[in-house]
Amino acid sequence: MSDKKIKIRCAEAKDCEDILAWRNDSLTRSMSVDGSIISLTAHRVWFERSLISLSRNLYVGELGASKIGVCIFDFKADRTAAQVSINMNPESRGCGLGKRFLSISIERFLQHNRHHLLAEIKSENIASMKLFKFLGFRPISNKGGLFTLTRPFQELVFKEIGIEDTQVLFALLKRRAHSISNEKLPTREEHSAFVKAHPYQYWAIVMENGYAIGTIYVKKDNSIGINLLEPTMHRLTEVLRHIRENFIPIKEVKSVVPPYFYINVPHDNHKLRDLLFSLDVLPIQISYKI
Repeated sequence: MSDKKIKIRCAEAKDCEDILAWRNDSLTRSMSVDGSIISLTAHRVWFERSLISLSRNLYVGELGASKIGVCIFDFKADRTAAQVSINMNPESRGCGLGKRFLSISIERFLQHNRHHLLAEIKSENIASMKLFKFLGFRPISNKGGLFTLTRPFQELVFKEIGIEDTQVLFALLKRRAHSISNEKLPTREEHSAFVKAHPYQYWAIVMENGYAIGTIYVKKDNSIGINLLEPTMHRLTEVLRHIRENFIPIKEVKSVVPPYFYINVPHDNHKLRDLLFSLDVLPIQISYKI
């Protein structure tokens, strides 16, 4: 498993033959809906049309000097949904890259396209089924051994915290499974005093469909806290996008404040750690209490 960043870019003419080779790989064909071998001539026609199409996005992933795969998004006719598929370079299989590549490709796509996502996977393609389910896709139909999965787009709302939110915050705190700062639950009075002090540069309740599902904060040392009752890939993607689009790190102070945002995660919150890694948010250190 590589701890290097994956680079995502739009496909270019130079990628044509590599993508054809990946498509004609025997394992790829065995797991594809259409398992036939594609000729270079037919592929070139498809590829050249794809590069200029307004209904298809092709992203190529790179790790260092190596191409690791292609991720394709095909818009449905009504432009409210897009079908996503991924094809890895056979040389990149088994390296833990597929999950990261697909998740950050989806994140890039959703930056400009607020669409529901669909995927079609053959029942015997267990690896792809696990991959898409991890990223929040759920089966909605099975026709002849071909599963259709969907991941609806749900935009989160971020409500900046005021003193009127004390009760909601305390309820969220009581339901929190992981914590860094609180070894035991504070009293209501202690919690109320903390909310009044408002110690963060930015502090918000994360809302989904009118319900509070967690909180986020940005501190003056560029650290970020993400406390979601049930972290999912979609929710985490939206939280990170909200922070990136609305805030910039404060000026660096050597040995005190780094020039970038960083996220503190409780050591036992394995799900959040795995989701962040899948989004290519890579660890920089591990802190130990003594």
